[in-house]
Amino acid sequence: AGDWHHYNRYYANELDVHFLTAGGGGSFLHPTHGLRDDISVRWPQRATEAEETATNANSVKVDNAGWKHAKVDISLRKDSGKKQTQREQVTEGVKETVEDVLKPLGDAVKGKVPVKRTRLLRKEAPTCYPPRGRSRLLSLKNLAFPFYNTWFALGIGFLYWLITWEFYSIAARHDISAGKIDAVGVHTTFWDTFSYFPLYLMQACLVSIPLAAMLAGLMLTLIWYVAAPERPRWKHWLMKLGLGGGHFLAHLVTMFALGLCFVMINNWVSPHIEKTVNSVWRDSAKDQGVVSRAIKEALEPLSSKRQEQREMFEDKSKPGELRRSAPPASAMPDSGTAATPTDTSILAKGVRQIVGFILYPLQIIVLGGIAGGFVWGLYWVITSIFFRIHGEDAFAALRIKHYKNFLRMKFERDKLTIYPIGIDRVPSSSFWVQRNKNHPQRHHNPVLVAPEHIDVRLIEQPIVIYSDPNDDGRPT
Repeated sequence: AGDWHHYNRYYANELDVHFLTAGGGGSFLHPTHGLRDDISVRWPQRATEAEETATNANSVKVDNAGWKHAKVDISLRKDSGKKQTQREQVTEGVKETVEDVLKPLGDAVKGKVPVKRTRLLRKEAPTCYPPRGRSRLLSLKNLAFPFYNTWFALGIGFLYWLITWEFYSIAARHDISAGKIDAVGVHTTFWDTFSYFPLYLMQACLVSIPLAAMLAGLMLTLIWYVAAPERPRWKHWLMKLGLGGGHFLAHLVTMFALGLCFVMINNWVSPHIEKTVNSVWRDSAKDQGVVSRAIKEALEPLSSKRQEQREMFEDKSKPGELRRSAPPASAMPDSGTAATPTDTSILAKGVRQIVGFILYPLQIIVLGGIAGGFVWGLYWVITSIFFRIHGEDAFAALRIKHYKNFLRMKFERDKLTIYPIGIDRVPSSSFWVQRNKNHPQRHHNPVLVAPEHIDVRLIEQPIVIYSDPNDDGRPT
């Protein structure tokens, strides 16, 4: 089988049959730490006459062709007992051929073969490549997920922005938290405000259907994403709810903790910007220039006090009703009048709102994307190591091109010898050079050649399979 991009060899002691996976030619590496030590397969065997007769009593399942399909245990570990002893004796006779198998692969310009090529896995280690310990270490690279998959991480940050922006809009509109969120970092501390966030979020979901729908959609998506096909039905759903719910809570805490941090940072930054704006405002008010009118027109719509004045002065009466008298001209704000202390205080709140409007989306999308990407990568690390799921997704995101492998098979009249060959480090595209006229001619006439040696080695001892099952390879 080669659908999985790694190497492993299971062995059935009862059958003396090897089950190999050698998919080292794939575009990316698959993990090996999710492989089980022992599994069972259904293997067809010719039924005896007694078993065929017992079929009528339903004690043995035999098909119409006379084959029984029994479960056979196969192991990923080295053979044990008598089979291991025989195999060690068999491999003694093929050690001299290992050099001949690897030499053509290691040949380079100067004809020198690297010494590392003959290094094997330890005898007590499971027969898989890369080793499962190395595979677990490689999976830790997913902690840097946002740097391997930048656009996916920014997508997570964009979702953070949509959800938190809706929450803060609802909190301001319905006065949730009694102004503590707006004053975080100024009148209240971060932890005093964040400790009540579950209550604030619950209140916001009760008054905002869009916010509740976004949170419910995110939770259901993460629960649906959990893959647990090998578990029984109740364990399947229990794992989905547990892992998916934990993944959702991790993102929920991350997005709102970061959002509150950015609100606090913006509250610290706003006074410095307000001083600059007020200075420009006072200077521009002297000559009634374009700057003064532009600032007033930009900040007035964001002022709740100005909004209340405009609503009071606007005529909203229905047809047939008495129309309110228009306010005197002196009561209406004039964009050409000089700035007053009230105007300056109004500007302070407007500046804070503009700072949050401009900086907050950039902060939560970029930095929130990095934090959210880390949470996603951590989820993959935990589930692949401890629960044997999402390993393919995790390694596909890493796009590891190393640890290639393939099999070289030597067919003889009485036996088959399999040489599992691995390449720990695959050269980059810049490694290859175009063959020049001075380069030795090869029989396959390659366009690109390797200027240096490519290190190849045996993954494990050669596997010898004899045509006669009773032949253990020992001389008679």
